[in-house]
Amino acid sequence: MFVKYLARDPRIHRIFHFDAPADVRQWLRYPRSLGFRGTEAIAVMRQTLARKLRLADVGKVRFDTFLRLDSRRRGLGTLFRRLGTGGSFADYLDRTLRRRGLGERRTVCWVCPTVPDFAEIHDRLRPDLVVADVIDDQRLWPLGADERNAVDRNYADVLGLADVVLANCESVREAMLSYNDQIHVVPNAAEAVDEAETWKQPQELRRLAKPIIGYVGNLEAVRLDVDLVAAVVAARPGWQFVFIGSAARDNPLRELGNRPNVHLLGVRRYHEARRFIRHFDVAIVPHLDNALTRHMNPLKLYVYFSLGVPIVATPIANAGAAGEFVRVGQTASEFVDRIEACLASGPPADSSRISELLKENSWEARVAQVISLIDEALRASVSR
Repeated sequence: MFVKYLARDPRIHRIFHFDAPADVRQWLRYPRSLGFRGTEAIAVMRQTLARKLRLADVGKVRFDTFLRLDSRRRGLGTLFRRLGTGGSFADYLDRTLRRRGLGERRTVCWVCPTVPDFAEIHDRLRPDLVVADVIDDQRLWPLGADERNAVDRNYADVLGLADVVLANCESVREAMLSYNDQIHVVPNAAEAVDEAETWKQPQELRRLAKPIIGYVGNLEAVRLDVDLVAAVVAARPGWQFVFIGSAARDNPLRELGNRPNVHLLGVRRYHEARRFIRHFDVAIVPHLDNALTRHMNPLKLYVYFSLGVPIVATPIANAGAAGEFVRVGQTASEFVDRIEACLASGPPADSSRISELLKENSWEARVAQVISLIDEALRASVSR
């Protein structure tokens, strides 16, 4: 969303968006996993190929991904050299951006603090400004000790080099203060709905009876309350429950997918997911209350809210502007009661208040806030 709306600012000349480096060996080593319905593997592979073939570029935005492949097979080595791979991620960024005129204009390096080896990237690119964008606290995911230490080092490196640091909620800001004491909270936002757009009901929903209760997002049990979901599903067998997101084979939610009123529809692209949400009777956020969920700002709440769908959630932190339109249920019985209340009353009716909140919490407003911070930091840099 930031890329999309930054690109509309006339002061932005060009944007290069690099996905996380991809290890092609994983695709070659585990071909069966690519065809497993419900995971993001196929979507990631398609997106990566589209980026490499320049099919994803739009206007002033160029998309790319660095592909790693250490192979002694002559054919594979030749193929991936032609795709411009080889060397380190920093080498690849340096080569790619210099071909595109790096240094001709002011360059802002906007980085997620989990990017490995950023100090080397910074030394190679020498940007005029570094923006560190902290999305949730990645250290709180279930990681091994070595992985957690690596993430911690990345936070220290990136935030230590950053001129502007953004956090998506107050709890994340507080968690990052040991790395940098100047952090600005910029929450997620809502995208305006184009009412002229045709919101055709997806085929997968047409065959389902009403009501449809839906969830879109990460289906990992580390933040999704699977026990609560199971109890709600069992309590209302006549309701249809739709889950959109990645669910690997060992995900406990997959067992619920065997029930006749539970439908796991796999990963969908953002514009597709919005079309599904638009046809939910109620959208839910059945999150656990733990350290991970207390350090995130759920984007799905803003998407649900902007699409005018009634929302039921467990008590979650950092609900933001949409929070006042969320019905909260902690136990399974409370959750069922709140969904029934939404079904009875329908979408929120206070259109003037909704319009006000959507304007205050639009991506245009967030981008304007960040551009202001960047301008201020650039002036300070010039003074130094």
